[in-house]
Amino acid sequence: MNIKETILDALKRVSKKQVKEDDHIVDLGIDSLDLAMLVVHLEEKFSIQISDEEIMNIKTVKDIILLVENQK
Repeated sequence: MNIKETILDALKRVSKKQVKEDDHIVDLGIDSLDLAMLVVHLEEKFSIQISDEEIMNIKTVKDIILLVENQK
């Protein structure tokens, strides 16, 4: 499973909705705790570090995908 598929799958499990790249995180019903848990999962899965500042700048699913891809 690639980065994009991993992120979309994880978000779908949390939000219980169909997830697209241009979806806004808040529209998926994902709160700050859900986002923090997702970040921890991604950091462990891809051996990366995501800063608090980077987390605060996440607005869309695409933001998460690009953030992880840029660190790989």
